[in-house]
Amino acid sequence: MKYRLPNEPGKYLNKRSESSDGRVFASKKERDRYNQLLLLEKAHWPDNIRNLRCQVPFRLIVNGHFVCKYLADFTYEEANPTYPPGGDMWKSIVEDAKGARTREYLIKRKLMKAVHGIDVRET
Repeated sequence: MKYRLPNEPGKYLNKRSESSDGRVFASKKERDRYNQLLLLEKAHWPDNIRNLRCQVPFRLIVNGHFVCKYLADFTYEEANPTYPPGGDMWKSIVEDAKGARTREYLIKRKLMKAVHGIDVRET
């Protein structure tokens, strides 16, 4: 794995960026989305989000064989406005801040659906 200098552009011309709380992100787009989600989480409105996590790994195992790992940019729980009585008011969200949809990403997104039943939300 090749390591980049802090100001060196990435493969897709993205630049590493730091948020106000010191977290380093692969791109400005990812940093900006994090800041939006952080504001939503801190607002504590009933229809916002909770349990925001960054860079969450998912193991993709098919027929008992480890295929690869998917690293989600963000996971959180979002209020479910249409939850049925006795159902869960919160639904889990896996989100990726995408600039370029690579072939590798598209395959991993399909594997996430097939293996874990998770639809990855792109922003």
